Amino acid sequence: FNYWKKDIEEKELCQYVKSTSSKTNEDKKYTYYYCHRSFAPRITNKGYKSSKSGGSVKTGHVCSSNIKVHIDHQNIKVSFCSTHLWHTHDIGKQRLFVEDRSMSAGKLALGVPVNRILDDVRSSDIEGGIKRIHLLEKQDIHNIKRSYNIAYTTKKHENDAISVNIWVNEMMAKGDKSPILYYKQQGESGNYDLCFSKDDFCLIIMTQFQSELFLKFGNDKICIDGTHGLNGYNFQLYSLVVVDEYGNGFPVAFCFSNKSDTALFKHYFQCIKNAIGNITAAVFMSDDEPAFYNAWSEIMGLANKQILYENNFYIGLQTVLNHLLNDKDTEDYGKYFKSMYSNKIEKWAYFNRKYIGINTNMYLEALHKNIKHCYLDGKQCKRSDVSINALMAL
Repeated sequence: FNYWKKDIEEKELCQYVKSTSSKTNEDKKYTYYYCHRSFAPRITNKGYKSSKSGGSVKTGHVCSSNIKVHIDHQNIKVSFCSTHLWHTHDIGKQRLFVEDRSMSAGKLALGVPVNRILDDVRSSDIEGGIKRIHLLEKQDIHNIKRSYNIAYTTKKHENDAISVNIWVNEMMAKGDKSPILYYKQQGESGNYDLCFSKDDFCLIIMTQFQSELFLKFGNDKICIDGTHGLNGYNFQLYSLVVVDEYGNGFPVAFCFSNKSDTALFKHYFQCIKNAIGNITAAVFMSDDEPAFYNAWSEIMGLANKQILYENNFYIGLQTVLNHLLNDKDTEDYGKYFKSMYSNKIEKWAYFNRKYIGINTNMYLEALHKNIKHCYLDGKQCKRSDVSINALMAL
């Protein structure tokens, strides 16, 4: 019966669905199917949202086409009315068949990317005409994820805060193998470090593999920077990166927090020091914010970077600065450059790092680009557990 029903639905470009559950009377079972385009749509938005541009699947009328099934022991009696009323036969109004949904759900469960599933469907041969599966869209994939409860590993609850809290507790239950160095939930009242208030959030992550990389390469080059856009709560992600002997950058620790001051970074580095011991970096690279290096030098000690001076650079810089200050069009920029950068040349000038194997913050830029565009598909991330899932997949 199911094979016959599916064949009819493919020919008629509709689905027959149950209006109620099957009825049982003694040894007989009665099941009634009606056309899926019958009746009016169930509107729950109270007019706050615009209607679908393509219109609703429901017609507001009762289509006369139906199937009545009577099962008596091993005998099946089917009464079928094939005449449709009040609607046309549009493939775009058809639902995905259960078999097609199950096939896509299986691929999603195996970790096949959404774009790969869509590409496979669109590149498949069309035999016997276009079917509903050939019109598969990303929204269909997301509906399948929701129906089959297929989610990323860090999603434990529909509420983002509860989801993160459950995941953190699961990780902390691993004991010595836990990647959680510190966790303070927003709005948590009780015992927490003095650098945080009740409304602050902080999550510090470092896996066992990352700690081994930190111990192996942390005494050479250390890079740190923050990035935004990984959640909808204005929490910054502060990433620590080390560079191996081949010039490749590896993230070794992550910190999510709404704070961005020296007290936070001191706590960040202190948690790392408590986990793996003191790290004496030869080169410490950060952005123009002095809080990073101030916190590092206080917790881990001063970096052992050799300062290289070149008199010709200072002469050339002074000449350029004079030109900027004497030109009305660039005078404001000249004053800004003089006050912000001319007094700390050794921190940004290339001559001061041309022998230490590091040029710009390319390691951090590559890391953040990889997170946002490869693991998050270049989309604005709203949930923290999605960002955490991307970090744990690196």
